[in-house]
Amino acid sequence: MKNTVKRRLFAAAAVLFALCVPGCPNPWLNRMFKGELEAVTTPPGFAQPDTGGGTGTGTAGSESWYAAVTAGSAESRFLDIAVDSQGNAYCVGRTIGNGTVDFGNGTTFTGPAGGAYENAVMVKYDPQGRAQWASGVMSGSGNSSFVSIALGGSGDIYVTGNTGGSGITYNFGLANITTGTTTDAGVIVKYSSGGIPLYQTAPTTTSSYVPFGKIAVDSSENVYATGMKYGVADYGNGQITANSSYDTAVLVKYDATLTAQWVQTGSGSFTHYFGALAVGADGSIYTGGYNNGDSLVFNGQPPLGSGYSAIIVKWNGAGNALWAKKAQGGSNASFRELAVYGGAVYAAGTQNGTDTRDYGGGVFAAGPSTGINAVLVKFNAADGAAIWAKTAETGGAGAFTKLAVEGSGVYIAGYQTGTGPFTYGGGISAAATAAGTNSLLVKYNDGGTAQYARTVSAGAADSEFLGMVLGGNSLYLTGYQTGTGTYTYFPSSLAGGSAGKNAVVMRCGK
Repeated sequence: MKNTVKRRLFAAAAVLFALCVPGCPNPWLNRMFKGELEAVTTPPGFAQPDTGGGTGTGTAGSESWYAAVTAGSAESRFLDIAVDSQGNAYCVGRTIGNGTVDFGNGTTFTGPAGGAYENAVMVKYDPQGRAQWASGVMSGSGNSSFVSIALGGSGDIYVTGNTGGSGITYNFGLANITTGTTTDAGVIVKYSSGGIPLYQTAPTTTSSYVPFGKIAVDSSENVYATGMKYGVADYGNGQITANSSYDTAVLVKYDATLTAQWVQTGSGSFTHYFGALAVGADGSIYTGGYNNGDSLVFNGQPPLGSGYSAIIVKWNGAGNALWAKKAQGGSNASFRELAVYGGAVYAAGTQNGTDTRDYGGGVFAAGPSTGINAVLVKFNAADGAAIWAKTAETGGAGAFTKLAVEGSGVYIAGYQTGTGPFTYGGGISAAATAAGTNSLLVKYNDGGTAQYARTVSAGAADSEFLGMVLGGNSLYLTGYQTGTGTYTYFPSSLAGGSAGKNAVVMRCGK
């Protein structure tokens, strides 16, 4: 595939592949993520010492690279990242407007929707950080965005996304998808490792929206997607939900051709959604999100408690809920990311205010901010019992939005707000440079003790890490920085090309 994507040629080649189901939308994502970005790659070339705007220790990465948008006036955002066994990185997100975004190495993308509309995009980078190709929405006059990505064992790429508007036709390289009366509706596209679309599916609804959130693939190439729906939602192949007059969390299982196998929702009279998803090595599925109300029930499990708080549910491959847990106390808490490792499931997210949250089993957490606080909780995967919970000990508002776990530790990405120092326990602290949001990386050990905290040591406006994944001896991070000024990340300096948001992508030592 040529570096510069020619949309019409790409679409013509893609007609060799078929299978689609109608559907669409997007803005729901803004409930969980903030910021917008733009992307471009600069040459690799630094071995970075693992130091930066914080205290702690770490091991330097031997093959580090950092990249930021350096050309193009359009904004864009990377929301997620996946890495294959060769070290190739795949980033998904969206651009803003129909200006051309240059991702470097001759790879550009021009979205079809102009003005302030969003365009779904995916970019592949090689192990040295050079953009190889860009793909995404090829036609559509409304909002579209890719929000999550997972790789199959065959090397194929699965992405969830959303489209917006009523009666708008979108094309992702296969058959057209036309929205109904919805304001937001989901789409899943399966691509080859070379970026050629193979299959797609999109739910329909009798009501206002059916967006998707996260996607995951198990070792048997079963595909799972989370999201929410309002009203009756049809995911194809006879998988139709009951009607609801409130936002309802959804978990859908597909096969490798994106044919729906089953769909599960909660029952209750108040809003709930799943924005987090992970699959264990044994095939168990874990979903996380929030519930605002009382007596929420998942598939025969006991009703969850009252209040607006974070929830986590374990499922087996047949779609049966095995356990369900909800934090108690305070208000406005949510799990945004999950990871499974070594008999435990880790949940990252936010809790609002300084009130103490009870995560069960005598595990409590209280944040320092009267606004939003980052939180990390470790649960026993067998029964859902909480083991420990961590927030910043001092500081202001912040969020944990991405999570990765291995034997050497638990890695958390997100942001902290303001220039004052945040302390994360064990003498570990980080102080940033912007009055708004500042990109953040924190490492904990398996016992919940902070090992280091990293944030930007230069940069005057908002920045944030929105995607993270482990790959070999490296961490891969995506996010954004605002404006054309220079930002310094442990310790590389990057300058963006747009006066708005500029995507950053980096590979660095763990």
